[in-house]
Amino acid sequence: MRYWLYVGLLCLSACSTNPREGGFIGGVQGLSTGEYDRRVADREQNLAAIQQAQASGEQENQNLNVEKAELQSRLATLQQQNARLNAELNSIEQQLAAQQAKTQTAVKQKQKLVTQQKQLRKELKQLQTASVSANNSAQIQHYEAEERRLTKEIQVLKQQLQMP
Repeated sequence: MRYWLYVGLLCLSACSTNPREGGFIGGVQGLSTGEYDRRVADREQNLAAIQQAQASGEQENQNLNVEKAELQSRLATLQQQNARLNAELNSIEQQLAAQQAKTQTAVKQKQKLVTQQKQLRKELKQLQTASVSANNSAQIQHYEAEERRLTKEIQVLKQQLQMP
């Protein structure tokens, strides 16, 4: 009786369709019922799904790498444009500062020339008044020479005022 008990237990343990657990009888049963083929087909389907997902992921990765390269190229172009524009802006700022300095110098020079012109007009008026009241010819000649000198200075000042 024990013998049959062992044989029964052996048969029960051998009846699994899992090839790792079934032993010889389970293997024969798995082959005859098609369980092995079904398990292989299931695993092949799982493998195909995994391979498809992997191929899809690789394609997406390639697309992202292309997009990344395009964005990096655009970024590099924008950085170059930014650097060029900054250089242009710095140049314009320097030119503006130089023009402002020239303008300030010209304004100061013009003020100085206007002051000189007023002084020369005053001296010329004094000279004209003095020449009218002068009695002798030496004084008249002196005043006339002084008038010519002042007239030349006035003309020089006028020319300088007209210059930018």
